Amino acid sequence: MVAVSFTVVDEAYTPINVSLVGATVYIKVLKNGANRVIFERIVQNNLCQATDSVELQRGEWIECLVDFPSGFRDCYPLTNGSALLTWETATTQMNLAGVYNWYPHISMTLMQRLSQ
Repeated sequence: MVAVSFTVVDEAYTPINVSLVGATVYIKVLKNGANRVIFERIVQNNLCQATDSVELQRGEWIECLVDFPSGFRDCYPLTNGSALLTWETATTQMNLAGVYNWYPHISMTLMQRLSQ
């Protein structure tokens, strides 16, 4: 499962309280750079999440990318939301059954631009 949280700042980079509830966010899961699945999620409490199951072999990797809609409540992404897991990392932390539960927490910073 991947969890995505959002922080909104003003043009002076001061954190501000802006509700992003209702924004449609796309969480892409890529395996070895190719699209595997794309989740469409609605933000609730400035959070969203998605769950997937992926098997990795030696040399493979998965990446989660988050796309936030530019302009929603005059907010624009300052940082890209992403997380990467390689086979090498997963194998060092597998349990006795050979399973590794990856739960990346992606934090995105958005800027609210009120002046045009």
